[in-house]
Parts: sequence; structure tokens; C-alpha cells
Amino acid sequence: MNFWRFINIIKTRIWVIAGVVVATLLVIALAVPKPRIVYKANAYMMPTQQVMQGGVTTAGGEANSSKAPDREVILSNLILLAQGGEVYEKAMDFLALPVEEQKKACARIAFILANYAH
Repeated sequence: MNFWRFINIIKTRIWVIAGVVVATLLVIALAVPKPRIVYKANAYMMPTQQVMQGGVTTAGGEANSSKAPDREVILSNLILLAQGGEVYEKAMDFLALPVEEQKKACARIAFILANYAH
């Protein structure tokens, strides 16, 4: 008997219950802040002078700094850097550019590297 009494109470107050549910959902939808992108971060990796001079080996050991730069160590270090996904993506984006834009980009890169070396 209590069950049917409960059902009758719900039937008589169905609009009040629906109104409270709708009002709650509306408040939640308006009050919850929308996520915003504050900034887009990116990083640019360049090999250090130590890597370019063969001073770091890929095995984690130190190369002898009194010897001439070891070409194999330099190439190995650069290959490890180039295997990163971002380097591959940037290379593919560069190759997709028209030839004239590639030449302009190469001139800018050469200028940056020339200033970086000094």
C-alpha cells in the first residue's frame, strides 16, 4: 500500500520534479567554466656544441676531448635527434613548401646558424 501511495505522490508532483531537474541542469551548464586554451607551447631543439663536436657518445660515455671531433659520434647523435617525431614532421612540412619558399627558409636558417656560431 505504501508503494502505490508513493507513486501517486510522484504523479501529482511530476512538474515540480521536472522543473527542479531542468533548473539544476541549466545552472550546471551555465556555471561550469568552459576550458580555454591559454597558449600554444612549442619547443625548438638544436644540438649543442658538445654534440656537434663529438664530445658526447650515444652509449652515454664521454669521448676524449683532446682528439679531433669523431664523425661517427656526431652522426650518431644527429640521427638520434632526427628520429624524434617532431623533427620528421618539420622536415615533411618543409619539403611540402614550394621551391622558392624553401630557398628563403634555407637563407634564414643559414643566417641564424652563422650568428649562433659566433
